[in-house]
Amino acid sequence: MTLAVTAVRKGAILVVECVEIRSFLRFLLTRAGLNVLEAEPDCGGQMLAEHLEDVELIIANRPEQFVASGIPIIYVAAIPDADISKHCAQVLPKPFLPPELLFHIQRIQAM
Repeated sequence: MTLAVTAVRKGAILVVECVEIRSFLRFLLTRAGLNVLEAEPDCGGQMLAEHLEDVELIIANRPEQFVASGIPIIYVAAIPDADISKHCAQVLPKPFLPPELLFHIQRIQAM
């Protein structure tokens, strides 16, 4: 279990995913000029607790643990659970295209 911090500044996006997806999302998001925090699924709650004031958006495959935070969540999953989906700002089925994700991030940040 590892926690990785790429940049911690107000407005960070917390990515809680397996290492392969995190790497892809880190590349995509930092290339778009966004601040990224990363955690493995088992460490996501700890990362959020440590950086609660910095996180403005969460991207996760298992978002249940973050619903109570009140922070918008983009739920990415091959087969999203309908009950969990109700608590998320956006559901993005895998696979998705990078422009789709960036569009939803911008939309949520503009709210």
